[in-house]
This record gives sequence, structure tokens and C-alpha cells, in this order.
Amino acid sequence: MVMRIKILEDANPGESTRGQFGTKTWPVIWKGKSTVQAGEDCDIELEIDGVESWLEVSQDAKYPNEISESEGEAIICGSISAVYDDDIFVLDIGIGMTMVESDSSAPSISIGQRVCFMPTSVSVFPTML
Repeated sequence: MVMRIKILEDANPGESTRGQFGTKTWPVIWKGKSTVQAGEDCDIELEIDGVESWLEVSQDAKYPNEISESEGEAIICGSISAVYDDDIFVLDIGIGMTMVESDSSAPSISIGQRVCFMPTSVSVFPTML
């Protein structure tokens, strides 16, 4: 799904920068073929490059579906909208949906469940829309 974010720092292809949606910012890796300029609004595809660690989530608490940041690290929270074989699930993160490949330390995953985790990294690919 295509999402629209603002890039906050200049970045060459493969470099780290910061993305913003609404009031939330988080670190991203720019995967465009050319340099992106600070302040540029970009339609992007978002890719979560793995799970660094899972965070404890109370299922009765109201966690927003979003990407945010804590101490310089991205935090992804969302609700699971689909589950596939090979430990892959689709996560609604508020600005869109993205596929995630879970790992051996993943909690039990089911549709409608809320999860939060720290990703290994978040890559953004411009869609040129």
C-alpha cells in the first residue's frame, strides 16, 4: 500500500534519514535511486526489514496503530489484518498496511491482535506517484 510521508533530512540512496507522518517521526533508510531533499513529501512503499525485539502489549489497552520513536529507535504498533504461512502477517499501522515476517521469538499471532515491536530497520521506497 502506498503511504505519504515527509522526509526530514537530505539522504542519498541507502542512507539513513528521518520520516514524518502527522506529528510522529522515526528513522528510515532511503531506498530511492536519487537523493531526497529535506522537507520533500514522498509517496512511498514501506518495508520492515525484520524484528529486533517484541514489546509487551496488553490486548485490552488502546495502542494506536502507528510508527513512532523511542530513544532514536523506531517502534511499530498495529493490528494484524491477515496471517499467512511462513510466519508472515499483514499489519495495519495507521498510515497504511505492510507485510511483516515474524521470527522465532514472536508472540502467538492471530487476526485482530495488537502487536508492538522494534524493527531491525524501516526502509522506504519512493513510488513516483
